[in-house]
Amino acid sequence: MKDLEQFIKRTIREFSNENPSIYDYNISYDEFDDIGKSVWRKLAHSNQEKKAINYMINYLNINKSNLEDYQIGTILWHIGQLYAFINDYDNAIKYMSKNNVRDSIEPNYQMGTIAFLRGDIDSLKGYYYSLLKNDPTGGSGRDILKSFIDGFDKPYNQVY
Repeated sequence: MKDLEQFIKRTIREFSNENPSIYDYNISYDEFDDIGKSVWRKLAHSNQEKKAINYMINYLNINKSNLEDYQIGTILWHIGQLYAFINDYDNAIKYMSKNNVRDSIEPNYQMGTIAFLRGDIDSLKGYYYSLLKNDPTGGSGRDILKSFIDGFDKPYNQVY
């Protein structure tokens, strides 16, 4: 957990020019992640990904002692996705690869997404077929991995 704390603090410094005081951090995880109402999702959907990332990192830093591992993993995953949307694949991979993510994201989907970001089509296909074998009915990111394969030459934000 100490590595996670240091990682979060280092990342917060990267976004020190943002003004996090305008956001409410004293909310439950369910309010934080609510699909229709969450601040970070509204920022992300209005092309303010860096502000959304900053908000999420601050929320995580302030509330980490009250969060379950899977909740931390989900937040880290979403931070990684936002980095991927702005074509910062190195940071996307860094967040998506954190140990806590494995508790909240289907492993083949997680690793397939990272393979796409690394430009590794063979691994991406391997994770896609493993996911199909484990979950033939869909869900678990199947359609997203298929989209990554079909649009392998395009950026994440066009094929997600």
